[in-house]
Amino acid sequence: MNTALRLMINTILFACLQFAALGQVGQSDVNTDPPSPSDVGRQFDDSVLRGESESNQSEEAGSGLSASPLSNELSLGETDMISVDFPNEEIRTVLRNVADLYMLNIVIPEDLQGTTSIKLRDVSWRQIFEVVLGPIGYTYVEEGNIIQIISNDTLNFEPPVTDIFMLNYAEANDIVGTITSMVDTEKGGRVQIDARTNGLIVTERQSRMSSIR
Repeated sequence: MNTALRLMINTILFACLQFAALGQVGQSDVNTDPPSPSDVGRQFDDSVLRGESESNQSEEAGSGLSASPLSNELSLGETDMISVDFPNEEIRTVLRNVADLYMLNIVIPEDLQGTTSIKLRDVSWRQIFEVVLGPIGYTYVEEGNIIQIISNDTLNFEPPVTDIFMLNYAEANDIVGTITSMVDTEKGGRVQIDARTNGLIVTERQSRMSSIR
């Protein structure tokens, strides 16, 4: 190899070494320290974190209910059956969750406390309420479209009221037996016929009167 060619190769190698050295100097400003704990969270997309949070909240809110998957916009019908599993759950929480599923209006007194453990299959909301409320001395009363939770003591000492039902499409004598079977005679309930107006005079506790209407 002649002297001129060797000099050219040496010049090229020297230039390459200088270029590599400049590249390392340019990278010296880059922060190579490990990220702090506060910076780690920023590596995740906010939408992913929200999705995980919403998923966890959804699982917690729906825990205990084994009905078919339903969105918040859907509700069960009056006669639909569900399966539930509530291990050691607050009774108030059980009632509220079932009421939400059936889109029921419910009023729970502040003095109702306690927990329950139930696992039921193919039951209605009424059966769930009866099973949960019965052992603690409570029951429910349907007042129009509102479910009122009351204690048995309150129900037993509730004073009776009297309503007159005027009949237009039936004879009072024909349905008096059916209405009589719906009143609690042991608590002062009774049914009388007003033959002059073809009406029924019903005396019963207010909480039970809604079922008669």
